[in-house]
Amino acid sequence: MNEKKEVDLLNTGVSAVYWIKIFLSPFLIGLIAAVAAVLVLRSAVGVVAGVLAIILGAVFGYRMAENARKTTGTVAFSARTMSNTEFTNTNKKA
Repeated sequence: MNEKKEVDLLNTGVSAVYWIKIFLSPFLIGLIAAVAAVLVLRSAVGVVAGVLAIILGAVFGYRMAENARKTTGTVAFSARTMSNTEFTNTNKKA
């Protein structure tokens, strides 16, 4: 395998990991909402609300991850959300 293919494979793998990370954020919120709905309502309505919350979380997560991938790229999107501007503005006084 030549060096360019190895770098492309590594970039694809890193992008896939960040895509999953972006997807999981809203999906886990939907999962937590589903568990809460089932525990609070304790009926068929709770189960339906829980399934709906999981589906909405998955759809929103997929759309958010795909939007990030198509516009800025998943790595750049994650870097922007993880950056901390408090440390970069050290010369400015509060």
